[in-house]
Amino acid sequence: MNIEGTHKGNAVDVYVHDPENIQTGSITTTLDSDTLSTAGINGIHPYIQEFVELRQHISQTVLDPSTYSIVSDATGKAFSKDADFKIFFLQDNIIGSRIDLVYKYWTGGETVTSYLTNDANRVPGSDLLVKVMPPHFITVSNLEYSGGLPPITMREALSTKINSNTATRIDKSDVIKMLYDFGATYVNTSFVLTIEEVTPEFVSKPHTVSDTYEISEATVGRFFTSPQRLLGMTQQ
Repeated sequence: MNIEGTHKGNAVDVYVHDPENIQTGSITTTLDSDTLSTAGINGIHPYIQEFVELRQHISQTVLDPSTYSIVSDATGKAFSKDADFKIFFLQDNIIGSRIDLVYKYWTGGETVTSYLTNDANRVPGSDLLVKVMPPHFITVSNLEYSGGLPPITMREALSTKINSNTATRIDKSDVIKMLYDFGATYVNTSFVLTIEEVTPEFVSKPHTVSDTYEISEATVGRFFTSPQRLLGMTQQ
């Protein structure tokens, strides 16, 4: 677990990188307008890290991301238990539909909050707000390798390795080395490495990496990925 704090007067935002406790959740809701507020959905988990996809509940058809947008509606609360996200649906005839929201959330928030606000640990006069660490999502495409683990296992191993690393800089050579550490005998060097930076305000910023990417000291975040983001990695 990696913890960072940012000060705002007597308020402190505590960001926690705890990839082992990131889980996938899903909840179904009925749209009564073309705007959905997550704060009004009973049973949705707090500490949301990302929205993976939205689906039509009956057909399980995944909605095209271009047909909706998601913004944080509670200033300064994104990634915390107090977050409220607004989902704006842009397509016609959506009102009345039952929609599944698939999302990733952090399960350790209440434990960390309880620890930090315990009388023995809390800082007098400070207002703490615990948040899951904003992710810098790593996606790999057009990567071919030989030897080593089969693709499904290799993607899982690489995902775990990247997520457990608290460094704020990554090189394409780092990915190559990880694959060799997992038994690969060849990795092409022309693969594409893409970073999707998600700011503390829940704004997405894509970056294509030519060789090296470093998380700016002016923001907060850690690298994160999943096997689904590594589907562009295949074994020869």
